[in-house]
Amino acid sequence: MVTIAGEAEFNKEEFTDRLQKVWRSIAERDLDALLVCDDDRMGGGGSVRYLSNFFNTGVLSLSIVVVVPNQEPTLCIKAGFQECVFSWARMRSWVRNVKGTPSGPWDTDWVKDVLGALSEAGFSGEKIGIDSMRFMPYRLIEKLRSRLTGATLEDTAGLVEQVRQAKSPSEAELLRRAAIVSEAGMNVFSDAAKPGVVQAEAIAEAELAAKKLGAEEAMMYMGTGLPWIWGYHRGNLRFDRGAMVAAEFNARYEGYHGQVCRTLTLGDPTSKQKAMHETVVSAYKRMLAVTRPGISAEELFDAGMAVIKEEGFEYSGVRFGHGLGLSLAEGFSIAPGHKALVEKGNCLVLHPNIALPATGDAAIHGDPVLVTENGAEVLGSG
Repeated sequence: MVTIAGEAEFNKEEFTDRLQKVWRSIAERDLDALLVCDDDRMGGGGSVRYLSNFFNTGVLSLSIVVVVPNQEPTLCIKAGFQECVFSWARMRSWVRNVKGTPSGPWDTDWVKDVLGALSEAGFSGEKIGIDSMRFMPYRLIEKLRSRLTGATLEDTAGLVEQVRQAKSPSEAELLRRAAIVSEAGMNVFSDAAKPGVVQAEAIAEAELAAKKLGAEEAMMYMGTGLPWIWGYHRGNLRFDRGAMVAAEFNARYEGYHGQVCRTLTLGDPTSKQKAMHETVVSAYKRMLAVTRPGISAEELFDAGMAVIKEEGFEYSGVRFGHGLGLSLAEGFSIAPGHKALVEKGNCLVLHPNIALPATGDAAIHGDPVLVTENGAEVLGSG
């Protein structure tokens, strides 16, 4: 039985430190204000939560943090049914200024709230960054442009994500817990995946186990057999006897993500299947051994790819890992051509893989790691 004890609470000082880092990034980009927006999705979100500890009770519901340097930020949200989200914000968020003006039965007057927040913060500048415009409806962007006379809106996607790459001790603890929960989910899936079993049922058992351990969300991607399909939705596909199953389990715990990647063989493996599995495990170990501050994402990829080539396999076209944190894949990808440098405090998942879709065989192996000054700490049991 997996147990997760203790607490990993953020204090006001940590959130103040986050805000000050963002202020510095705003100044470095010669901006006068920043609108931070996302919908807290597992992949690509997290910046609003990073600056506010708030996430909406609805699925993929936009929230905006208005940041003016040296001023308290304002959180703009959808009020929700009977304005219930205001109560949620008071309970969750450290931001004291919260706005959410209803417009009709379901909409929000974002323009009124954003302009009001800028005015109350004393904004009188010319350049406003939006991190990230892709979450904002185009009509909202155009309305803001028309009302912000004399000011320009600039797409500054990734500004906050870059700030949040170095994890604090509190964040590292939550990432450890997310890894433990992800591993527990994967273990339940491994027990449930049997020849003839509906794949979606095995996934459901794993997700239920993770949620019982405190996961906010749980999601599994996998590929097996013919037709070889990598993805979450599995329809009525069943596991085949003798098939390889390449799978990743992703659990989100208090906002932070874990990802554990494993390979199963449903029966005695063939010599080819055994070689594939052993190769990705060896590639993972090689990558883990060289993970340290200063190495580039491409160099990490090359370390794993060298092992795969040594064993006679080819690159499958899929990255060998990525950053991990408040987003399921943040910061950078471990792939050819990616020159970003790994830094102390980064959290990565390393997952070299081999895929042979024509035969339905695939193998993957990986765990999340925290980069320290001495190398990499595997989060979870490894």
